[in-house]
Amino acid sequence: MKRYIALALLSLFLVSCSDDSNSGPEPTFSVVVNGQQTWEGVGFINSLEKFSDTVILITGKRMDIRVSNKDGENIVITATDIKTGTAGNCITLGDGYILPSFDSLSLAFNYNKDPNNSAGSFAYGGFLNITECNEQDKRISGEFAFIVQDPSTGDTLNFSGGQFANQSYFITQ
Repeated sequence: MKRYIALALLSLFLVSCSDDSNSGPEPTFSVVVNGQQTWEGVGFINSLEKFSDTVILITGKRMDIRVSNKDGENIVITATDIKTGTAGNCITLGDGYILPSFDSLSLAFNYNKDPNNSAGSFAYGGFLNITECNEQDKRISGEFAFIVQDPSTGDTLNFSGGQFANQSYFITQ
């Protein structure tokens, strides 16, 4: 009888244990294309790079948010912040990222419809608002929109109402 009680307690202990290695909210990414179709992100690889350029004497950080959808299409949002140098583990919060811009906060979007074509299309207008950045957990959230030319048809694609949340990132130097 003692063996059955010990086995029952051990089973209960093992069932109640959980893996906390992926703690935190799930990352999300969505944007509406031409006011109709919602583009949902399913794969994420995000990074923050701290850089120093000794030739033109600038230091800063570049955040790359790389997302793919179920069809293999990719969106890359690149925000460069030379306002704060390499201090901290995030980029400047707020809506100071506007495309085109020639300020201390710059922005680029790349949309790649064909995974076999590495070039994709760069946006010619857009904005990014960083709403939250948790430097300790390395998670970032924000809103965005951009306009790009479809690489296969030449048509204008309007990406609007874009939002991403709880995107984790790694830091390189």
